[in-house]
Amino acid sequence: MLSKSKLQRVTSYILTKLAGSGFLFLLIIIFSLSSQNFGFYELSKTLEEPFMYFLFYGYAIFASLIIDLILVNAPKELYSFRAILYPIFGFLFFLVHSFHYWAFLLGAIGATIALIYWMATYFAEKYSFFKWGFSIGIPLFILIIIVVDHTQIENLQETKGDQSYHASVDYFNGELSIPIDIEDSEAFLFTYKVEAEANNHGFSIEYDGSYIPPVHKIEEDVYKVETEEDGTYHFVFTGTNFEGELLLKWVLMEE
Repeated sequence: MLSKSKLQRVTSYILTKLAGSGFLFLLIIIFSLSSQNFGFYELSKTLEEPFMYFLFYGYAIFASLIIDLILVNAPKELYSFRAILYPIFGFLFFLVHSFHYWAFLLGAIGATIALIYWMATYFAEKYSFFKWGFSIGIPLFILIIIVVDHTQIENLQETKGDQSYHASVDYFNGELSIPIDIEDSEAFLFTYKVEAEANNHGFSIEYDGSYIPPVHKIEEDVYKVETEEDGTYHFVFTGTNFEGELLLKWVLMEE
């Protein structure tokens, strides 16, 4: 059983690694929000990507642990050797997937990110506020961004029917969910039309909080969705700085 002092050291070690990952996510958040036409809705969708967590938490921490094992018995004079090992691991992550010149470019970016991660863990070792803020604070902040609905709507005019939906909006950025009740039906057809100047919109079909594949395109603006279970499906309309009109009609196909 670990003594209290050893437990504190292990906890501090883990938080240090998590702080490095949290710092990388902070840079992603700052970079994303500083981009043109990129708000909290777009940020929330970016932060839902599993690959980012695999890269910044999974691979980054794994590589850091391997480097620590390599240098576990090395003298303190070789501490700066980490400045070589971290970029190597960051570079190799992308190089093992391909030897295309894009892989070398991404590898260079990965090496830079790895150096930033190492520097972040260094500061986490030195400063408790840095360690706790980025190991715990950033994940909580990310969770809030993902959970909160950041959809922005201005002057939405809706007309709802039993099997139809029409809306016009002056400004829309986010998601709009339209329920479609299915009972004793193996599929439904829907017509989806949008009148807008820009092609900055899309849709998906959800059931019980999950995306439902596949959606078959029958003809222009007409789609078919196979329904394995009765219940409430949702047509989820997404738009980025959208202005225009949306028309949706659906017909149930009896079993």
